Amino acid sequence: MARKVFLSFLGTGNYKECKYVCQEKGESKIVKYVQEAILDLYAKDFSKNDIAYIFLTKDAEEKHWEKLMDKIGEKPFSIQAITNVPEGYSEIEIWNIFQILYDKLEEEDEVILDVTHGFRSLPMLGIVLLNYARSLKKIKIQHILYGAFESLGPAYNIEERIPDPEN
Repeated sequence: MARKVFLSFLGTGNYKECKYVCQEKGESKIVKYVQEAILDLYAKDFSKNDIAYIFLTKDAEEKHWEKLMDKIGEKPFSIQAITNVPEGYSEIEIWNIFQILYDKLEEEDEVILDVTHGFRSLPMLGIVLLNYARSLKKIKIQHILYGAFESLGPAYNIEERIPDPEN
């Protein structure tokens, strides 16, 4: 049976609490991290054979990893941190990121890719990676997701404009 796989990058930003809304899946509870919302909405049928890979730069690991794990650590599937991921500042680093992600995929995996955090080149890299893996490893792309927090407006004054994360 194919393994279900969630791929996501944890960023270094100053995350704010909010709800994520998806026409297909409904709305999340109030969360600080998009990974928590996506896993709650999209990984309800994940089992012990499935896995969530969270890719971390050194700074993201130091700033947010423990807090995120406090939120998502109790799942019926494995959650694995992939640490020391390059920042993606150069072509070599981008290819390293590509290889790190590709190496985590197995034949016929069913993949959910979250492209919310990371450099803006990440969505393009993710699409190329998934198409490459679809050809060579026969993966199935289930979802490519982006948590569009920016749709609420500038983050610097979000608490003033929308003081209740419920909204």
